[in-house]
Amino acid sequence: MSDAAAPAAPTPSYEDAAVSATEAAPEAPTAAPVAAAPQVTHGAAKSASLEQALAAAGLMMATTDPAKLRKVQEAAESHVPAPRVPRERKPMPSLSAEPLVQIETRS
Repeated sequence: MSDAAAPAAPTPSYEDAAVSATEAAPEAPTAAPVAAAPQVTHGAAKSASLEQALAAAGLMMATTDPAKLRKVQEAAESHVPAPRVPRERKPMPSLSAEPLVQIETRS
């Protein structure tokens, strides 16, 4: 088995790859017409089916009274929080002016 006897495959260059990529590029696909989305009905029909599903599961829908919600939102807007009192820092301990003393611990 000698490798020298086998013909060497030509190595493609960067320019050859770019030319073949542009030649092989398919044409831009045309957009298919999109069907209109079905209209979703909000309100009584949707609410009734939801109520039935909840009732079948033994649940009950809890809703907020809009008048009470508006009243609470107005009260929250008029509430002014108390100003934040910053923390007083403790005074730093005074630095000693004494010279340092080295103590030997091994005998």
